[in-house]
Amino acid sequence: MNVIKKAATEAVISRSRSVSEVRGYIRGLRQPSFIFRLKAGTEPSARVLSVVDTFVRQRYSGSIQNPSPYSGVPVAIEHVLMWAQIILKKNDHAILEDAKLWQALDHAPREWSIAQPCGSVQAGIAAIDLAVSLLNMAGARSEIDGIGELGAKLNRISEHFAAPLKHGGLIGFNKIHFLNAANEIGVPWSNLGGNIFQFGHGASARLLSSSFTDRTPQISTAIARSKQLAAKIMWDAGLPIQPHKIATSREQAVQIAEQLGYPAVVKPADLDGGIGVTALLYGAEAVGQAFDRARAHSANILVEKHFFGVDYRIQVVDGQVQGVLEREPAGVTGDGVSSISQLVADQNSERATATDERRYLHAIKPDDEAASLLKAARLTWDSVPAVGQVIRLRGAANVASGGIPRAISIEKIHPDNLELALRAARILRLDVAGVDLLIPNIGESWLKTGAAICEVNAQPQMFSTMHRPMMESLLGGGNGRIPIVLVLSDTPQHSVCVGVHQKMRAFWPNTARLDEAGAIIAEQQIAPKGGAFFQGCRSLLHDPKTQALVLSCSSIADISQGWPIDRIDILVLAGGSSKEGNTANDLTALTLSAAWLNPACVIVDGTSQACVAARQALPEPVPTIIAEGSGDTLVNQIATSCIGHLLLSFGKTSE
Repeated sequence: MNVIKKAATEAVISRSRSVSEVRGYIRGLRQPSFIFRLKAGTEPSARVLSVVDTFVRQRYSGSIQNPSPYSGVPVAIEHVLMWAQIILKKNDHAILEDAKLWQALDHAPREWSIAQPCGSVQAGIAAIDLAVSLLNMAGARSEIDGIGELGAKLNRISEHFAAPLKHGGLIGFNKIHFLNAANEIGVPWSNLGGNIFQFGHGASARLLSSSFTDRTPQISTAIARSKQLAAKIMWDAGLPIQPHKIATSREQAVQIAEQLGYPAVVKPADLDGGIGVTALLYGAEAVGQAFDRARAHSANILVEKHFFGVDYRIQVVDGQVQGVLEREPAGVTGDGVSSISQLVADQNSERATATDERRYLHAIKPDDEAASLLKAARLTWDSVPAVGQVIRLRGAANVASGGIPRAISIEKIHPDNLELALRAARILRLDVAGVDLLIPNIGESWLKTGAAICEVNAQPQMFSTMHRPMMESLLGGGNGRIPIVLVLSDTPQHSVCVGVHQKMRAFWPNTARLDEAGAIIAEQQIAPKGGAFFQGCRSLLHDPKTQALVLSCSSIADISQGWPIDRIDILVLAGGSSKEGNTANDLTALTLSAAWLNPACVIVDGTSQACVAARQALPEPVPTIIAEGSGDTLVNQIATSCIGHLLLSFGKTSE
């Protein structure tokens, strides 16, 4: 028996009480974070780490990777951060990058400061404290032989933190994948509140709420959510729609199904996402039960004729097909040994623990609809299907009801079928649409084979491969960024900012400026003098009129909440005082902090000792331009250099 004996006299790891929320960006992170300290105590054994690893993996379905490569960091700190990240992701928090660690001069030898990315400080600290508690509990045991009885205590600790871990978590499938897509292609983003996110800056930005955009018409959304009205409009436009009627009672639903002919489909007439939908219904009993299930979600129930065909979701964005999914209804495939009940349990377990795309699939519920389909096939949950025999457990192929989506190449789809989806979105005036198409063969024209548009979703839940193409399309193929120039000095430099601002307006007429004069867009002042640097900058970045931005910062106090931007194009060190001492040191500190914003070019006032010294503190290599002279000559040199670099970076010409 592999048993650990341990006499612990101190905690394996502890967290300091001090926690600081950072609304902006620090140390190169591209999302909000919070700062705290961890102190490593006694060194945990490999066995202790393994036990907690196993527990976290089992409870939070996280793939345990090798510890993050934090050079010289105690192993306990590495593992706590890794577990916290897994726990936060399981609770629907957007953790898009690893934490940043450093040791300050006042730190104890094994104490580290940490900036942990997370939109909710409450949830983030709960995840850290949970990971710390799990490790300390395991490390304090005198004997460990696997999880065993220890698991009960670890579970109790986890339950204690369950509620705060949910605070601020993302709701819905689309949001985290849009954030991942933005992170992949370098798009700046911010949460405006609730479920609304801004992607990009100023005039280049777009707003999203799930897959609703800032240009999705309200009328079109209302039409799409009324399945009967949407079907009528599409029918009037000549699109293929199945016969249907509204049923107000169970008896009427059966009557309509018999009039239209079996099999039938019953669904709420005003809900999305496959809620309450039951397809492939044969007989009065099945229709009646389906009506009852749908009525639990809505008072408006639609009964329509079932169309036999393969189910496809065609994603349309701004008049283009962005992707296509073939959707297989929930079901299992026989192995000749296992019962249907066991096959369902095995498949649900695989989905719950998967680390690939299967982790996004919903569990298959052994409910009345599944039982009804088994009964129609003369099977029970205890039946053992033959090897390769497919057992269908849902009439509809919605992902929300356990269906399996598979991306297929657009090139394999007949052009007439693509145009049919585009026309459906166009008829309903939707900028983004998920068109659900039933068709026997997607490679043949619907004009030949027949087809049926099942419905059109105005706020489609997309598979994870579709968010990046949609993001790129919404941002016109770019990354949503605008030109940003940051002017640093140890004294306000209004003249430099004005000079750069005037030059930039020749190419970006609505260039904004934030300096001692206040916040200005073009020539219009939008905020008074003396406003906070952080808030002033954010106000300009949120304004869709802002085409470019010039910022002035002269105090380290201005960035107490972090930088309000995550990247800049040009860093200008201008007009620094020639005095030695604190002013020069302050400029150097500001400059070192701005280095995390990854400027592509640095322009330095070569006549200022403070500016030259600050530039020397920057890491190499960063292309540098030295401007010399005084007064208007110096300002003109700096402004002209800015324009030259920005025109190259943003593909403009000086003509």
